[in-house]
Amino acid sequence: MAAAAIAAGLLLAAVPLLENVLAPRAETDDPAASMAWIEQAGLSYVWSGVALMTAGPLLVVVALGVLRILGGAAASLAVWSATVFALLSAGGYIVTGALRQNARGTLSYIAAMNPDWAESAYLVVHIAGTQALYVVGALGLAGWFVVIGIVGFRRGIRGMLALTVFPAIFLLGQLVTGILPVVAADELGISWFVHIAVLVVVLPASLIAVGCLLLRPGFTARFEAGSASRG
Repeated sequence: MAAAAIAAGLLLAAVPLLENVLAPRAETDDPAASMAWIEQAGLSYVWSGVALMTAGPLLVVVALGVLRILGGAAASLAVWSATVFALLSAGGYIVTGALRQNARGTLSYIAAMNPDWAESAYLVVHIAGTQALYVVGALGLAGWFVVIGIVGFRRGIRGMLALTVFPAIFLLGQLVTGILPVVAADELGISWFVHIAVLVVVLPASLIAVGCLLLRPGFTARFEAGSASRG
């Protein structure tokens, strides 16, 4: 379980590196430029999909492992809710990864028939994958961290509260910008910066931190004992 958490964190961290660092790309919302990038360096896009498809099942392992530690079938509603968040997250990442993994060959085939069709198809992949399901994955994982961090804090593991800070800000930011799209933070670019930082740094680093905690001698027993004593 610890290895799964660390591996999932590393894979999520690798996604932006594969897509933007190893093969820098143009504006993702520009279908023509993105199609040109996919033709030239699309393997990076494919491998980012593979990373997401692999991270998803690993998240399932981590979430179910933590559920088992915290009481299994007898766990609290909060823990079960957090597990559902994590499973939704895994599903979002897996489907996003599948879209990316299959995009290069499919889009190239469509482009050979009609380039305009290929650009439209790319926008479907981009909006459904990156703009929707990838964000669903991040929101679910952020929700899992918030609940599990609070549960750990209540069971006497004070440091776990640190896992909740940025994910909670991310969730609140998504809610606020969804209700009030134009706020001062948006004009300054703060909400965008927080959004990207959480996706690229905070969530992967938090998963790695959870894996490291699970490797610490006595941590699992302490977590489980806290569950038994406090319910």
